[in-house]
Amino acid sequence: MAVKPYAGDAQRRQERQQNYDIAPTISERWPEVRSVAVDLRFARMERRTLPMPYRQIFLPPMRAFFAFLCPDPECRNGGFDLTPTIERGHARHGGAIHGTLACGGQRPTRERGWAACEIELQFDVIFDDDPPASA
Repeated sequence: MAVKPYAGDAQRRQERQQNYDIAPTISERWPEVRSVAVDLRFARMERRTLPMPYRQIFLPPMRAFFAFLCPDPECRNGGFDLTPTIERGHARHGGAIHGTLACGGQRPTRERGWAACEIELQFDVIFDDDPPASA
């Protein structure tokens, strides 16, 4: 089924870019962190695997912006913003965070018009911190 461009896409892209632009860098947010590795695995709720899992490494000069688009090209208003989860998780756990998020978007269907996107993200986040300085 061909999907027409969604009118809200341009506005969402602009909002996403603005959020990226104002996000601090990794070194500003966490001076002790040398890198943040984010492992992403996408699946449909019925467990059919989607894109290949991948790892994205964030280094100190990069933005601490951890929002990922839904990989389903027909999904509207979906995606996964791990930024608050990662910020809370680093404060509580330090080294590693694991979790699952469901996409909040919608996709067209032949039967019902629009239905909830069935993509979920399973993620692992690993912080590589500098060791504390010895006295």
